[in-house]
Amino acid sequence: MMRRFDRQRIGAALLALALTVMADRACAVEALASLSFLTGHWDAERGPVTAPNRGGTSDIGPDLNGAILVRRDRTHMPDGGDLDMMMTVYVEDGRLRADFFDSAGHVIHYHVSELTPGRRVQFVNDPVPEAPGFRLTYTEADAAHLSVRFEIAPPGPRPTFAVFAEGTLSRRP
Repeated sequence: MMRRFDRQRIGAALLALALTVMADRACAVEALASLSFLTGHWDAERGPVTAPNRGGTSDIGPDLNGAILVRRDRTHMPDGGDLDMMMTVYVEDGRLRADFFDSAGHVIHYHVSELTPGRRVQFVNDPVPEAPGFRLTYTEADAAHLSVRFEIAPPGPRPTFAVFAEGTLSRRP
């Protein structure tokens, strides 16, 4: 038979856990709100013949009751095929992080390196020895357009990034 003292301790522990979860959730919602300029249904402009893609679509919005932000893309490739991509943005240990996956098998784990709430965000991959570096930047050009830049750096301790792809996303009405 459980003593009254034990029940009180268990109740207090459960209350503390619930308050911690609620505080973490509030922190996540607030942090993700700084990225609200990304949300929407977007069309990517068709790149020049030398670009690594030929346009596509991007849908970005909250998921899991606002606990994460999800980006789903379909990029039209020069060979006529499509590349599907997904990126989840979330808060872990009080920091904005993101995980990227694509249908070609690429996986990139990012952290936010720069943030101007409501205007600009830059994701940089977590360093992996002997692997290239990746940097993804979104900048709000105006309410209907986002500038996107994806850069790659060769392996090494001081990455020098070079633009791999960049373009503009236009908000669908």
